[in-house]
Order: sequence, then C-alpha cells, then structure tokens
Amino acid sequence: MAPPPSFKTFVKYVTTAAKDNLLQGVIFTDIDDKDFNTTLFEEYAYIDDLPIPMRIVQHFEAKEEQIYKTIYFENVQIH
Repeated sequence: MAPPPSFKTFVKYVTTAAKDNLLQGVIFTDIDDKDFNTTLFEEYAYIDDLPIPMRIVQHFEAKEEQIYKTIYFENVQIH
C-alpha cells in the first residue's frame, strides 16, 4: 500500500527497530532530517501465543508544541 500523497510533503523516511523479532520502535523523520514522531513498544506479553506490547510510549514534536503520551494495556483478550 502506498503512503498517502500528503506524506510525501513532510515525511522523508520511517525507521523501525526490532529486538528478538519484536518491534521496539518507529521513528518518523521529516524532509529537513528532523525526527518528529517516535513511538516505542514495551513490556511485551504473549497472549494466545501472540506478542502484544502492553505499553506504548509516543513523543510527537511540532514547531510550537510537543506531545508525550503513554498507553497502557491491561486484561487484553484476543477473540
């Protein structure tokens, strides 16, 4: 699937990192080579033999603002 056309105006590339075959992070870099969004996947738990990150930490940085958020998951079930 191709990225939306609007991505081409501000996203230069996306970098991913994995450890032990689990996604650890994703970094979006803009056309000025500045990282503007970092997402980390942490505290993996195996649910029905699937690795699920139980914590996702994100940092978004724009020209005039920074947003930090952490998402925690509990009692995850797969149907």
